[in-house]
Amino acid sequence: MDAGTADRLRTLEKLMQAVEREYPCLRYVEAIPDERNGRVILRDPTQLAAGVLVVGRAELELLSLLDGEHGWMEIQAEYARRSGQLLLSHELEAVLDQLDSAGYLQGAGFEAYYAGLVDEYRSLPYRPLRQPDGFGAPAAALPAYLDRAMAQGRRREPEQPAPNGRLAAIVAPHLDFPRGNPCYGPAYDLLRRSLPGWGDEIRVVVLGANHFGRSRSVVATGKDFQTPWGVAHTDRPFLEQLQAECGGNLTPHEMDHLREHSIELQAIWLHHVLGDGVRIVPVLCPNPSGPLGTAPGDPDGVDLREFSLALGRLIREDPTPTLLVASADLSHVGGYFGDEEDLDAGLVAAAREADEAGLALVSRNDPEALRRHMASTGNPTRWCSIGCLYATLTALGPTAAPQRLRYHQAITEESQNCVTCAAFAVYLP
Repeated sequence: MDAGTADRLRTLEKLMQAVEREYPCLRYVEAIPDERNGRVILRDPTQLAAGVLVVGRAELELLSLLDGEHGWMEIQAEYARRSGQLLLSHELEAVLDQLDSAGYLQGAGFEAYYAGLVDEYRSLPYRPLRQPDGFGAPAAALPAYLDRAMAQGRRREPEQPAPNGRLAAIVAPHLDFPRGNPCYGPAYDLLRRSLPGWGDEIRVVVLGANHFGRSRSVVATGKDFQTPWGVAHTDRPFLEQLQAECGGNLTPHEMDHLREHSIELQAIWLHHVLGDGVRIVPVLCPNPSGPLGTAPGDPDGVDLREFSLALGRLIREDPTPTLLVASADLSHVGGYFGDEEDLDAGLVAAAREADEAGLALVSRNDPEALRRHMASTGNPTRWCSIGCLYATLTALGPTAAPQRLRYHQAITEESQNCVTCAAFAVYLP
């Protein structure tokens, strides 16, 4: 790049920063009413911004004007009209400075803030546990707790008979353990009982959902994962092969893994069941039933279907035994998730009906039909894991035979919250 081009780029950057400052835009936030105290709690669903915003009605009016369409004078005039209060320029500037430093404003300030967070994540020795004692039992008692879940899971018969062949994948929830154990238990008990056929070295590709991250494409990370019993190591050479095979870039948004629980919960189970010899490959999958289909939502991202096919090719060619784990929850219904209806028997039954329609396609090993079904229906009960189910079945191919082990609805009436899940084993000839 010559000096003239560099100067023009710097000038353009300064102009863009000036426009961003003149027309400030709040990043997307979730609003949680606190009617008892007459306030609203605003939080960043990506969990990137520092802390939460607790605001009253007047502050909420001001924040609603930070939409990238109103300039400073318009913001001040409209705020005065709505609230009857003057907002001086230095007061507005102080508010914007506070929001910008906390990561709540779009623009160059946030991008610099985010870049710093990425550098911090990449400097960590491993991806840390979010809450070491927050998995249903204190860390010291967690092994016995998980063993009990597997024992209880084994005592119940699977919903479908097991096909012939070798275990190639399991589907388990990413609910917290107390609510998800009815499905965690049978899935991981079956894995534990299949271990004699695996050998000492096992690779596990864990396919999760990206609930909070910035990326809308496939996202992997080379970080090891901390568990209550040490570190579950990531198979970085295999990950490098996978990236080379599928093209694009799997890791520019790898910090999405830092706050994501869908991989973490499986890493804990896998380290418990398989021990220190396990090697994981952590990958977050986007939803392929939206407007983009399987295409990447990021400029240099990877198509989910191409990723899945590349993963399948590598697994078949590599001599190391490789298991897939789809970390999948299904429906999310109730007032907690925005439904206006009460969480009663009718809403729970409707979730079950929607689940059965999708799970029938999983049992049939038809990932494209699953994707089309969710796209055509609009996913009315909010399945959050279409991507990892699609990727698992696509990678294993048409000869895979899913066996449904268990279906479960985790209902918390006091918070109007129902999340459903299923356990599957998937076999190959």
